[in-house]
This record gives sequence, structure tokens and C-alpha cells, in this order.
Amino acid sequence: MDIFQITDIFDVKDVPSVRAGRVNAIVTCYNEALRLPYFLKFYQSLGVEQLIVIDNGSTDGSGEILDAHPLVTRIYTTKSFKQHKTIWREALANQFFAHRWVIFPDVDELLVYPGWPDRDMQWLISYLEASGYDALFTPMVDMYPSAPLSELHYEPGENFIEACPYFDTGNYRLVPQNTKRWQTPPYRLYGGARERLFHRGRDRDPTWADQLLLRLLFFLRRKGDPGRKFQKWETRALERLDACLPDNPPNMSKVPLCRWRPGTRFPGGPHRWNFEYRLAPDWGALLHFKYLQDFGSKVDEAVSRGQHMGSATFYKLYQDHIQDVTANSPMFSGSKRFTGYRSLLDAGLMRASKALRQELGRK
Repeated sequence: MDIFQITDIFDVKDVPSVRAGRVNAIVTCYNEALRLPYFLKFYQSLGVEQLIVIDNGSTDGSGEILDAHPLVTRIYTTKSFKQHKTIWREALANQFFAHRWVIFPDVDELLVYPGWPDRDMQWLISYLEASGYDALFTPMVDMYPSAPLSELHYEPGENFIEACPYFDTGNYRLVPQNTKRWQTPPYRLYGGARERLFHRGRDRDPTWADQLLLRLLFFLRRKGDPGRKFQKWETRALERLDACLPDNPPNMSKVPLCRWRPGTRFPGGPHRWNFEYRLAPDWGALLHFKYLQDFGSKVDEAVSRGQHMGSATFYKLYQDHIQDVTANSPMFSGSKRFTGYRSLLDAGLMRASKALRQELGRK
């Protein structure tokens, strides 16, 4: 991506000056003044050395917060997010971070991994490099409070986890992904709080045989090889189960961290990649903090702008159920309090290989 293309896709006069570090981040942002102070503090504490933040026309003071941070390079643009969200990140990674480690978090996402917070991302990347890996798979774990959102009063700069310390267990399924076009990862994750709270529609109720098949083949387990290749008969079994599963559920997994290979593509967000990256058998997790007190206004704003996938189809679905989440607790029998990365290991939402456990055992 040359200088003229960069300036064209962002509608800026000059290419920004960026000093790449060993650990870098590329982020998109629109009116995130509520979350930005803690988000920036968190990633700085992880050892991220450079954050390029694409400010897509924020009007709530986000720009001032970003400009005041020493590690942030802000690129302001009012071009269409819907048409450019993927192009922006790919172009910046090609331009500044070729063959360097890049993370692509949203402002409501915190990356955690085995060893966090005692070991920073410099350590994580050293481990991945020494082990011959160049990408990390992560479930997206929706976090929420115990009380209804109407009772939540989060203040900018406060710890996200203290405000929303709970997550779902027992309702995730790991399924095969078609890798003919998108080669990484070979599987994807569905379920969790978002599907439970919002994506309820399905063509028919599951039979006892359906439930048994789902549990035996696809329910997320604490043990087992996450990198195994699904067999063709398992894929056919999943196709037969489709009618009893929620309609059009969101993909709750990403590959947000990689050593960037120029020419890499991903559709919309880093859920799938066109190149075959050497994926670690270890999993991190993206703790996802969508459910703060601004959730309702964020949903209305997203529907009004129409800049998200499918003309904000998911956000329209959120609107249909927003009153339930606002007025009632999002807790259920499988809710668990996050007390550190081991609580995700116990739930099967994080993985640590024998090699990584041995590395963690060293001082």
C-alpha cells in the first residue's frame, strides 16, 4: 500500500509518522469516550508499544483522549466505516507492521491469556516465536454485571472487569469452518451470553438425539485437542443440526493477534484470515464489554448509522430484546465470576498446552 493509497482511503493529506514496536495495535473507534481511558491503560500495561487508532468521526471527546496518549497515533476520517473498516486495518498493517506482531482489538475488548497479568505480551510473543507459532486464537467472552444494566453506573477509567465480572459457561459449541477461502482458523465458536440473550430464533426445537449429538461432538470442553481437524461426517452431522440451532448467530471467536504477513485479508473483522497462519494450540480470550449502561444508546446509534454488517442486522435484533437486558439481570445458572485466567481455563474458554504450562512454571 503506497502513500497515495493510504491518503486516499482515509481522506488525509499526509501519511502519519508511525514508529513500529515489537507489539502493535490497530483499532477502530467511534464515540468511545466511556471506554477509551481504561482500554488504553490496559493495553499499555500489556506492553503494547504503538496503537494506531482510526477515529471515524467521533464527536464525544474521544479524539482529545486519544491525542493526549503518548502511544497513540490517531487517524481521523469521516469515510464510510461499512465500506472501509477492513481496508483501513489491512492497509495500515501492510504499510507499517509487515512481519511484526499486531493485535486488532475493539475498544470494548481486553486480551487475556495464560500467565496474564503477571506476564506481558512481550513474554507471550517470545513464547509464540520460540514455539514456531505466528497467530493466537481467542474466544470472545461476553462479560456482564449481576444487576440489570439500568443499575450500572460505570465511570471512565474504571476497571471493566470490576464493573462486569460475570461470563457464561456451558453453552458454547466449537464447530468446523470451511477453510477453502479463509484458511485460518479451522474452527469457530458460537454461543455464550449474546446468543442466549438475543439470538433465540430457530426452525425447530432440538430433540434428545440432537442434544446428545451436540454434546458429544461440538460442546466446548475443558479437555481435548482444540487444533484437531473435524471429520467430514462431523460436518455433515452439523448440517443436519442446523435447523435446531439459533438463526444466524454471531461468531464468538477471533484470531486477533498475529505476526502480520503482507497481503493478509480478513472479512469485516479478524474472525477469519485468507492465509494459513501457524496457529498456537494455546488459546487466549477476548473479554468483551459490550454491556455497559450505554448499551441501549450504542445499539440505537448503530442502527441509525447502518454502518455494520448487513445494515446492522445484529443491532436490530438487540433492539428487540433491549428492554429485557435493561430491566432484568443477565445472570443464569451457568454464570461464573471471572477471577483470573484460570477461571477461563476451567470453563474450557482458554487453553494452555503442556509446553506453555511448563513455560509458566519457570520463574
